[in-house]
Amino acid sequence: MLEPKALARFALFSAVFYTLLMWPWAARDQAYAAAFRAAGDAVFSRFWFWPEGIASFLDLQSPTLRKDMEAVVGGRLPASVTTPTPADIVQDTLVVLKNKNVPGSVGFLRTSSRPIGYWPAAALVAVTLATPMHGRRKLAALVMGLFQVHLFIVLRISLFLLHGGFGQPDKKYRLVELSPTLQSWIGRLNEVFMENPSVSYIVPIFVWLFTAFLIHTWCARSERRREKAEGLPAHSGRSARA
Repeated sequence: MLEPKALARFALFSAVFYTLLMWPWAARDQAYAAAFRAAGDAVFSRFWFWPEGIASFLDLQSPTLRKDMEAVVGGRLPASVTTPTPADIVQDTLVVLKNKNVPGSVGFLRTSSRPIGYWPAAALVAVTLATPMHGRRKLAALVMGLFQVHLFIVLRISLFLLHGGFGQPDKKYRLVELSPTLQSWIGRLNEVFMENPSVSYIVPIFVWLFTAFLIHTWCARSERRREKAEGLPAHSGRSARA
């Protein structure tokens, strides 16, 4: 069990690192948003088990947004289709939903890269950097933790796209027919994992705990194997170094 001073130091460093990562910086936000949209295009170039489903991620704040929309749709948009605008200062991404089997039918969803992706990634990085680990272990924890956090981000975006369009029975571009019960469950999951901002902090904490446990377990087993190979009594190597 950690001593109170160690816990206080961990809490302080976590707060400092997170504050630095969340400090307002337009260049960082723009760079992350661009990376978020590029990754979204790559991951959702086909929607899971439905290759005909395509989600394209565009810059919602771009002055050439309408041209970008027309390039994705593959033709000039009707005058009745208005160019979406951000609902708040946080929204920075427009998702265009298409079904290749239903030409001419598209959907538009607005969202933000920061609460969906950057906030949970920053929380994970902050607590990992504050964790008292040696360099290589900390690097391994960062890589493993960020991998798991981004799997979570893919999951929450998938729920968002399924609930917002691909699974809606009234959309021509829908990919799957869902029962009312399943639609209700997906809607609830979307509320919990996508619309609830606290999840962006809760999930990274659990990821950090799980990753720290895995690394601690792996290191303990490696230590026991080394001691066994050298013919040392259990934990004697640790005592000798102390």
